[in-house]
Amino acid sequence: NFTADTTVIVEGDTVHFTDLSENNPTGWEWGFEGGTPETSTEQNPTIKYEVPGDYDVNLIVVNAYGSDTILKDDFIHVDSLTTNVGTYNSTDIIIYPVPAKDKLFISYNDNIQSVHIFNNSGRVLKKQKCNSKQIELKIANLPDGIYFIRLQTGNEITIKKIIKL
Repeated sequence: NFTADTTVIVEGDTVHFTDLSENNPTGWEWGFEGGTPETSTEQNPTIKYEVPGDYDVNLIVVNAYGSDTILKDDFIHVDSLTTNVGTYNSTDIIIYPVPAKDKLFISYNDNIQSVHIFNNSGRVLKKQKCNSKQIELKIANLPDGIYFIRLQTGNEITIKKIIKL
């Protein structure tokens, strides 16, 4: 088994992977679709992702008794730093109030197709499909902290940081 310090990044960022395998492995063969480098034999490698997309990660561990393999499909999500499709301008996205307490309101000059709220580890805590220029998200059940909102509008994606108090 393995984990990563984050699973949602923007292009050019790195991800640090940590081996969680049991039974004292003596060898590691990692495969990082879309990553640089694409493979590693380190126990806990750091990989850079430069192209937006969703990428698989696989790990083969070896010890004196044999080997074991795990593949995590679409484990790493890489968003674009700048999305310049059509007339998109991230300043047109309005998110309020920030900091937020119970509800978060999002508006945009075009329809928002989906909203995902992530924690610092990249874990999706809330997702909502929609087709509206204005959205109300209930966030009272989230613990206080810093979160990231990923908005999809047509072919455009942007990530914004919010604070929940």
